[in-house]
Amino acid sequence: MLSHARRELVDYTISLVLNLKPVGSGTLINVAGVDGILTAHHVSQIVFEGKEKDLGINCANYYHHLSVPISHLKHFVIGACDENTARVGPDLAFIQILDPRVLGTLRSKKSFFHLDKRKEVFDWLQSLPIRQLYRAMNWFIGGAPQEFSKSFTAQGEPILKESHFVGEATFLSITTRLEFDYVRLRLTAGYHNFPGQYKGVSGGGIWLVPFTMDPDKGQQTARYIPFLAGVVYIQSATQHHGRIITGHGPSSLYTTLVRHLREKH
Repeated sequence: MLSHARRELVDYTISLVLNLKPVGSGTLINVAGVDGILTAHHVSQIVFEGKEKDLGINCANYYHHLSVPISHLKHFVIGACDENTARVGPDLAFIQILDPRVLGTLRSKKSFFHLDKRKEVFDWLQSLPIRQLYRAMNWFIGGAPQEFSKSFTAQGEPILKESHFVGEATFLSITTRLEFDYVRLRLTAGYHNFPGQYKGVSGGGIWLVPFTMDPDKGQQTARYIPFLAGVVYIQSATQHHGRIITGHGPSSLYTTLVRHLREKH
């Protein structure tokens, strides 16, 4: 079931490309009736403050080209990041996709995670002794590590190859400051098919995969519920063959993000 869950999480994961260069990662979501890309603000800044006119979206595991004019995107800064707050946060953004053609292509290849439909899972988590519960749960991080990417030329055409990665993580801590929460997770680095460093995963999703089962009916009733629980924005130096990944937690999404988007719409 965990293997199946990993494959499903990849279905929501995309990566962003400018001029055939990796920029960062993101998660396709629908929130407050709006379709778009959830990512880190320092990633979306590169998109909207640069000189490129088109954003490339890597959304399939075969050769393809999908781009959207940046003028057909709308930028929502949820937690602004600058050089003074780069390590401590906040660092959260949402990119609304206004181009129906691009939305249609994405829906044919990927899935949009409906954040509002998981609000009951968030409310359930908030009602429990959260830190103890989180330590017992399955955590994952999704994104496109740059060390897995490769640029080359085929038949005279430049090509960027990227691999989308979903890796299991260990929960360390969760804290709250003002209207944002922050989760710290540990991932293996450089072993067992894990990347040595996580540059490029910024903006990718942090996931929980809770399992449920009817104890009276047994294992045949077991199922999992993918739950988008945050967004990656920074990594630590290597420590004991691993790295600590810090990102926004569930309250930043299901409370702060939702409120900001509803106010601005």
